[in-house]
Amino acid sequence: NKEYELKVIEVFGQRIKITGSPETNILGNAIHSYFAVDYDCLASDDQTNLARIILKNWSMESSIDPADLVEAGQRLSAFIEKSYKDYKAYKEWPISMRNEEGQIVQGWIDLLVDTPAGFVIIDHKDYPGKDVLDRMKKYVPQLRTYKESVEKATGRPVIDMLLHLPISGLILRLLP
Repeated sequence: NKEYELKVIEVFGQRIKITGSPETNILGNAIHSYFAVDYDCLASDDQTNLARIILKNWSMESSIDPADLVEAGQRLSAFIEKSYKDYKAYKEWPISMRNEEGQIVQGWIDLLVDTPAGFVIIDHKDYPGKDVLDRMKKYVPQLRTYKESVEKATGRPVIDMLLHLPISGLILRLLP
């Protein structure tokens, strides 16, 4: 079994400020809901309104400023723009495969970026703590499964596997 390591490759310098002590699961679902929408095609005011509606629907409107969520989305988009040329991005891309143990594995890749060189897998995680490298290690098997599934289905390589932590303002890369 190959060892992998996580490395911080982008520090946005801004965290999403959380007010109060919201239920972290619900907060994560609200944030993920925003990132699942194709917000880049919307004007700035519409992005803010969308974020406000999503946060209200999850009863998180008093926990996060919608503008902070919009800015986190804009930072991710800018990172992708500068890192990968001539790409197409697919949000909530479904995967399904049978692994070597004969188990059916199914899931959704948060963001699959298709580049001429291969695919980039980006998974959003809502962890707000400081010890991100240790805490995110538990997601390595998930990323590896996504990689295997994409490569088997397409015959093309996965060139990058990233964890996007919008609350912490970080992007981590999974290195072999």
